[in-house]
Amino acid sequence: KSPVTKEQFAKMLVLALGIDTAAPTSQTYLDVPSTRWSFPYIEAAKDFFPKSAEQPINEFYPEQACTREETAAALVNALKLEPDAAAEQALSETYADAAEISPALSAHTAAARSSGILQGSDGLLRPKAVVSRAEAAMFLYRAALLHEGKAIPEQSQTAQTPIAGESTVTLAQAKAWATARGAHERFIAIADAYWKYGKELGIRPEVLYAQAAKETNYGKYTGNVVPEQNNWAGIKTKDADGDKTEDHETFASADDGVRAHFNHMAAYLGKNPAGQTHDRYAVVATASWAGTIQFAEELGGRWAPDPSYGIDLVKSYLVPMANTPEAQ
Repeated sequence: KSPVTKEQFAKMLVLALGIDTAAPTSQTYLDVPSTRWSFPYIEAAKDFFPKSAEQPINEFYPEQACTREETAAALVNALKLEPDAAAEQALSETYADAAEISPALSAHTAAARSSGILQGSDGLLRPKAVVSRAEAAMFLYRAALLHEGKAIPEQSQTAQTPIAGESTVTLAQAKAWATARGAHERFIAIADAYWKYGKELGIRPEVLYAQAAKETNYGKYTGNVVPEQNNWAGIKTKDADGDKTEDHETFASADDGVRAHFNHMAAYLGKNPAGQTHDRYAVVATASWAGTIQFAEELGGRWAPDPSYGIDLVKSYLVPMANTPEAQ
């Protein structure tokens, strides 16, 4: 995950978009002499890279790592995309860290996002994060498609939060977050089971733990499901015809309820369940879309009728959890 420097990205951009590197007639930057390997690429791309107010006009800082917002601006300029002021508002509504975008690059970043070049994850855009080689390659792949007049594949356009994979939030972070939110003791205690089954099934435990917080009001069970049902995810019975208490599954223990939560999600993801499954699992596993869900944002309209269910899950629960420091 080594970061990409400005001069490295200049070369990648020029080659990806087929920009002419005819021998420059003069040197633009004091820190990029004609003897430097990156000289022809930087000269070819010099009009694309944004310059901060603190940066001397005659210096490029070739060895400085590229940030995501700088990369976005360079690609928007290279593709001659119009800075998208109208889409700036959408950034603040979608990403919790949108305020971190440099004001001078906000419209460019919005254009990169609306065009599908730049995407976020876990409800964050991370504008100041440095760009890895893998990220740079993906950005350029999308930019090259647009340059060729092709559409970016729909799946690639969607800035989403993976449900499967390794945890990026520690168990201690999750407990600290739950405690800070005034969670019931039972909710804090059950976190261990979430991290246990997450490791076993290859499903990110923080996503499901955040979902359990949303479904049970942090273990307080203020809705129609009662604590004795050990149902952490609002899972319905096989033949449920409403939203009453009896329309929801009941599990033998709190741990069984967590395992059922993971099994239920496994049907969405197309993963193998752990142990014996509950009745409602078969209903989901045979749905036409079973096994196609990959992202938390896709849960809207499927796990719950509300189409914004998954978006709220990420923004209001998962992102704050991920930003919570471990208790000292």
